[in-house]
Amino acid sequence: MRGLPAAVALLVLLLVGCGGGTNSAGPNGSASTSTAQPKTSTSTPAPTSGQSTRNCTALNADDLVRVASLKPSKQGTLAAAPGQSLRCSTLFVDSSGQLILQLTEADGGRVALTSLRRATAADAGARAIQPVPKLGPGAFVGGRVLGFILGNRLVTLQTGYTASGMLELSPDQLVRLAAIVRAH
Repeated sequence: MRGLPAAVALLVLLLVGCGGGTNSAGPNGSASTSTAQPKTSTSTPAPTSGQSTRNCTALNADDLVRVASLKPSKQGTLAAAPGQSLRCSTLFVDSSGQLILQLTEADGGRVALTSLRRATAADAGARAIQPVPKLGPGAFVGGRVLGFILGNRLVTLQTGYTASGMLELSPDQLVRLAAIVRAH
């Protein structure tokens, strides 16, 4: 039975390091709100990280300035994890190191969207989930997450929290940014 706790600990480290973690402390808690550390050419990847995913080109820093009047100080990508099907990722981080926006595209289509919706409802509450019909069937925004299907890919936008515990981006701003991704 000694191996089971070690395996669980390793799984948690992999999920948190690769964007699978959540902010269990909530918007007013003191827990870290970034689910992954950006990889830049000057940073050293964490021991559990793999090769970097390619950058998603559908959004850039100018889009964040135009939609939310936020200018990211850094941009990076997530590290790919074994078994993870990320096609691309982009992280926008503010000057204090807080996540502004994480954009990912992954395989999985509608099944992955349904799974994301369930996980978001469990985290943010079922009442927080709002459909976004203009982004396509099944598209939703809830809490700090927006998901929709583009082709056979799941596109996810996830915002972080400011140092004072407020969401960096509102649901409306997430929808506007997602529309830019969809039109790209």
